[in-house]
Amino acid sequence: MIIDTLYKHVTKPLLFRIDPETVHNRATRLGVALSHSRIGKSFVRRFCYYQHHALNLTVAGIHFDNPVGLAAGFDKNAQLYNIIPEIGFGFAELGSI
Repeated sequence: MIIDTLYKHVTKPLLFRIDPETVHNRATRLGVALSHSRIGKSFVRRFCYYQHHALNLTVAGIHFDNPVGLAAGFDKNAQLYNIIPEIGFGFAELGSI
């Protein structure tokens, strides 16, 4: 798959040469920018979102589309709440605590 190859051979090696905090801040800014437009959100959903019935999960009466979530601390200021569902996370904890 093209996306997989680009990630493994171009994106990942490039990003791993840059300071992690810089990559985090740039990814956050990109996410905020994409979340403000329907086209941006559609683009992210098209390339990142994956759904399969085998991933569905119910825990304590709460239904999750998948068991992969975003932990507290990544989006410390809750700036990405509009784009996180388009990425495909089953749940997310926003903020730092």
